[in-house]
Amino acid sequence: MAVVINGTTGIDKVQDGSIGTADIAADAITTPKIANSVNLGRRNIVINGAMNVAQRSTSLSGVTSGGYLTTDRFYTDLTSLGTYTVSQSTDAPSGFAHSLKYLCTTADASPASGDNFALQYKIEGQDLQILDYGNSEAKSFTVSFWVKSNKTGTGAFNIRNYDQARGINKSYTINSADTWEYKTIVIDGDTASGISNDSGHGLWLFYIFDSGSGWTSGTANGNWAAWGWSQINALGTLQIGRSVNDYIQITGIQMEVGDTATPFEHRSYGEELTLCHRYFERLTYSNTQFVSIGVANTTTTANTMLSYLPKRASPTITLPAAGTSGGALAFLTSTGGYPSGIGSLSIQLPSATGLARIHGSGFSGLNNGSPSGLFTSGSSSISIDAEI
Repeated sequence: MAVVINGTTGIDKVQDGSIGTADIAADAITTPKIANSVNLGRRNIVINGAMNVAQRSTSLSGVTSGGYLTTDRFYTDLTSLGTYTVSQSTDAPSGFAHSLKYLCTTADASPASGDNFALQYKIEGQDLQILDYGNSEAKSFTVSFWVKSNKTGTGAFNIRNYDQARGINKSYTINSADTWEYKTIVIDGDTASGISNDSGHGLWLFYIFDSGSGWTSGTANGNWAAWGWSQINALGTLQIGRSVNDYIQITGIQMEVGDTATPFEHRSYGEELTLCHRYFERLTYSNTQFVSIGVANTTTTANTMLSYLPKRASPTITLPAAGTSGGALAFLTSTGGYPSGIGSLSIQLPSATGLARIHGSGFSGLNNGSPSGLFTSGSSSISIDAEI
């Protein structure tokens, strides 16, 4: 394709010998660089970094222990260090709709040695092979995010290579209370140890909000080295949770290859939800709805297949209770009635490919060899969990 310079193609000017330094300079100024004009996609390794997807819940109060609680893919690591309301907040910096917020409702002014309060994000090893760890060409990566808190000070940030028990300790500073601030952290490549190329633990990202002395007594790793729990809050001073109404919010988490942060890569809600489904999926049912159709193989047992999206690994599936009211599940007879007795339900043969069997035993009133529908008596849900 010819480049137009002042109304004449560059090829024409080369051919007639009239192209000059001024023409080249003008073209350099007026022709946009691709990198500046195109939002290059697929940069962000983090899923749901904008905290838009919250399949489990949008708000939980009275939280005293850890788990995957609200926004998908982000794990709360909490052991005996206060009580919190954890929410998908609508308070967010410009360009974002949501943040993950922790609000302290019961403080712990003097944490015991083993107490901790942190946020974790875990990445599959096979999604990190681009970093080329364990080789001389190991690449650096940059983590960027927005943070807001009533506290100022130093926040500890850590990366752990789970299988290799190696890590690096970094930090960021909250300068102004109650203000959204943008942070970037560059992590050098690890030339000494690789990352397992599988669907299990690769790298863990840790934001440490507070801890007891057992997490601060070690010496922080300025470079990749053997990793231990005693050092991961060695750089932190935030102490979120030592006073009631302490809070911290975070959003716009991006991890990308290279030593420069680029603008946050916004993906559509539908795409982000699909990425989250690899790790967790909630099937929701309304009142009096069929879950699936199966067959009774005796007068007291029945089986039906449950289908879901493919998962990272064989999932843990949580069913509602068996019963005929309040969202419970029961197998129907071949004529559409409830069995005269309610037994128990269990999951058999859950697979990563998206199929499991729901087995009902101890029922009565079923018809051997006849179809039987698994039916919900009210609003309910089935959780399929394959988180790392």
